[in-house]
Amino acid sequence: MDFYKQLSFTLLTFSVFLFVSGTGDELRYVGCFDVAHSVLSKLHKYFYGLDLNKCVNYCAALNTRQAGIHKSENFCYCGDGIDENSERKDDTLCNISCGQDKPGANRTCGGENVMSLYDNFPTLKPTMVDNNISFLLGTAPEGVRLYRSPDLHKYDTLMSTDTFNDFSSDEVDYHYAKNLGFALADGKIYKSTLTPNSNANSTGPTVIKDDFPIASFAVDWFHDTIYWASRDHSNYSVKSVDLDGGNATTLLKIQTSGTVQCMEVDPYERLFNT
Repeated sequence: MDFYKQLSFTLLTFSVFLFVSGTGDELRYVGCFDVAHSVLSKLHKYFYGLDLNKCVNYCAALNTRQAGIHKSENFCYCGDGIDENSERKDDTLCNISCGQDKPGANRTCGGENVMSLYDNFPTLKPTMVDNNISFLLGTAPEGVRLYRSPDLHKYDTLMSTDTFNDFSSDEVDYHYAKNLGFALADGKIYKSTLTPNSNANSTGPTVIKDDFPIASFAVDWFHDTIYWASRDHSNYSVKSVDLDGGNATTLLKIQTSGTVQCMEVDPYERLFNT
């Protein structure tokens, strides 16, 4: 079989920039933008109270040029070129004040379904290193692989088939912000880090399982939740758990004579399809 046909991929695509040094650290307000579905993959949830400085520092650590804050929901956008991905709104809609900002700055931190966008590096001009670097998390007969370059012959093995009791993995998913990879094999979900060296020194991936074999799953990175479909003797059950497999909740039961082939989730709307 052709090498590429043996692989099932989850694709993560990033643009990588090298920033040259510059002067000045004043933020430049860009505008008020809709929190659109097209930018959701670059929204980061902050659980402990978000302010503008935290958002800006977080985006700076990710080397993104822009920082957007949607304070009422504790979301921080880190990205580049949002003008192409989101709709600009009237500035008056971004009406939430940044309470911990500089006195007299009068900066806003978003509003209802909108975020205030700032240029994180106003005097720094990025130099493009590579506009199409792709990271692939894939399955192969030998296990789950992480590809760090377009060369598919170079990879790190995150989990081997030995981990799955010699079963091959059927699906993979990930939570990039938590540095976690997930794989479905032998009716169970296996969780490990996306860092190969840390896996080598650990006792192995965490196993998440149900009373009945899991047919498909999807990771909701927005709410740190895993959804799965499992089948008992007559019905499918759709359940949710946290990332460690706890707090299991049955969401619905489906009576069907068919099989669940694939499960996808829209984290922002909290909807899933099977």
